[in-house]
Amino acid sequence: MALSCAASRFIVPKLLGAGAKVNAYDPIASQNFELHYPEINYFHSWQNAVKEADACMILTEWNEFRGIDLTELKGLMKFPIILDTKNILSMLNLEKLDFKYDNVGRKTST
Repeated sequence: MALSCAASRFIVPKLLGAGAKVNAYDPIASQNFELHYPEINYFHSWQNAVKEADACMILTEWNEFRGIDLTELKGLMKFPIILDTKNILSMLNLEKLDFKYDNVGRKTST
């Protein structure tokens, strides 16, 4: 997907405008994204990007994110809050681990 069409191109400026500190990891597109947003923090792993984060947003559907270890994710974050914009995470598993979560276009599993 072209960077100009990526959801991150719409979301990241809003977060920055609201004063958020943004950490980013993308196994493919980080270098290109950094040309447009040099002010955010880039990491070489999702684990480092979410360490001590208040919340996590999934904005791409790479397989690496589909298989993310939710227990590990929760242990790294300050708060277990996640927005899954690509609907790639199991809502049931998020609920079992007491994540506060939202997604795009799916109802909760309960």
